[in-house]
Amino acid sequence: MTLFTYRGVDAGGRTRCGRLHAADESSLEQQLHTAGIWLISATRTRMPRIPHRRRRRLPRNELAQFFGLMEFLSRAGVPLVQSLDLAAQDAGRREWGALYTDLRLGVESGRTLASAMEQHPEVFPTDITHLIRAGETGGSLPEAFAELRRTLEWRERVASEIRQATAYPATVLGVAACFVLVLFTFVVPKFVVLLAAVKVSLPWPTRVVFGASEWIRVAADAWFGWLRRRNEL
Repeated sequence: MTLFTYRGVDAGGRTRCGRLHAADESSLEQQLHTAGIWLISATRTRMPRIPHRRRRRLPRNELAQFFGLMEFLSRAGVPLVQSLDLAAQDAGRREWGALYTDLRLGVESGRTLASAMEQHPEVFPTDITHLIRAGETGGSLPEAFAELRRTLEWRERVASEIRQATAYPATVLGVAACFVLVLFTFVVPKFVVLLAAVKVSLPWPTRVVFGASEWIRVAADAWFGWLRRRNEL
């Protein structure tokens, strides 16, 4: 299948432009004629792809907003291709808009929405594509969108509550770790020098603490040196 950028005219005399997959220009013309559009010109074009470095999961709240918008548009009777186009225009970031545009092009080429989503498994896992496919097969796509929106919103609320519950312990742990690092890096070495000067015999627990302090100081120096070299690159 080849992606064509076409220009045509509909029965009302209005110019219609877009992109569509077809085996060749004759098949493209037949598809457009079935849709009530008479082909004027067509050019082959390359399928836009999301850059590989941006192929990552969308935030859960963005996915919930996407399915919420698709639910609203589908219940309002807006065609799926047009709904995906509106979602691409409404996207908050360029890579999200590129993803929705890719879905629209897939649907325009004759794929189901679930099949188009399966081309992006890093964004749409199998539980999402299976539910979308069930909605398309059973004619209940708006309900599938609604169920996904509710599920994603619930997951986001749970994740937010977990983050809030762990914020205080994580802060306390971080402060304690910083205190120990400062203690073993700056304070304990001074005692090592002092006790070495007076040549006092040290019990083994104290020697273990001093040894740990030396190890932590060396590790900290190596880590800060690595950070300095990395920033200079």
